[in-house]
This record gives sequence, structure tokens and C-alpha cells, in this order.
Amino acid sequence: LKMLPKAVVRAVSEVREREKRRRAEATLQDAEVRAHLAIDAADMGVWTYDPATDTLLWDERCKTLYGLPVDAQVSMDFMFACCHPDDRDLLQSKVAAALRSDTGFQIEHRLQVEGEGERWVFSNGRSLFKDGRCVRFTGVMQDVSERKQATQALHQLNEILGERVVQRTRERDRTW
Repeated sequence: LKMLPKAVVRAVSEVREREKRRRAEATLQDAEVRAHLAIDAADMGVWTYDPATDTLLWDERCKTLYGLPVDAQVSMDFMFACCHPDDRDLLQSKVAAALRSDTGFQIEHRLQVEGEGERWVFSNGRSLFKDGRCVRFTGVMQDVSERKQATQALHQLNEILGERVVQRTRERDRTW
């Protein structure tokens, strides 16, 4: 009979712990659903690199950005080889920095996609460290080619407008 209160306290404690765990799992599941919705809405691909096994995993969108079939195997060497030569050193140095220390990773660079030409991508990621070693490097990738082309077209229009202003100013100065 003396043990009954302790057993009841323990049982109530276990029930509370299970309820906390269920709430935490539900919250995590909601966060995952929201993250997937955001990734889908932004048309982003998800990637993960495991430095211990030198394994790079891309989802279907990442592979599509590189012009690969869904079942294709990828590696860091492949990713660097597809990078435009003018952007390759920057990409390699940013990846190396992210694998050395817990820093954010962001880069816009060009890809050379076989049969499709050049494509701009934005990649954003984060490294996870345990005991001072990178155990996972993960992030998202997005095609930003249209935005880059629009920005380039805007710069060209601004240059043309600037040239016209100079030309009209000269014409005006001659007539005065």
C-alpha cells in the first residue's frame, strides 16, 4: 500500500512525458510540412553532403537543374566539373570554408548543362558540426536564370538610356 503513491506518481509522470513527446512530434511534423511547402513553392531542390563517406545526395529538382535523370548518382567532383570555369574556384572555396567551420553557405554560380547551355543557380546551406568536425552539410538549390537574365537586361537598358541622355544633351548644347 505504501508503494501505491509512488507507482501512481511514476505512472502520471510517464503519461505527461508521453504527452510532451507527442506534442513535440506533432510540432516537428508541422514544421516539416511547412518547410516542404516552402521548398515546393520556391521550386527549390534539397541537397545533403556527408563528409565522412564523401556522399552527395540530391533530390529530383537538383538533378533536373543539372540536366540529370532522377536515378543518376552525383558527387562533389561532378558538381564542381559542371560549374562554369569562371565560378569554380569561388564555389570550391566556399564549400571548403563551410566544411571547415560553422558558417553559412550562400553562392550564385553558373552551371554548364549538357545540351542546355548555361544556367544560374543559387545555393544556400549550413554545416552541422559534432566535436569540431563537420558531420553533415545540407541546403537548397534554386534556378535563378530568369532573374539573372532580367537583371542583365535591365542593366543593358540603363546603359542605353544613359547613352541617349548623353547624346541628347550634346544635341541640345549644339543648338543653344
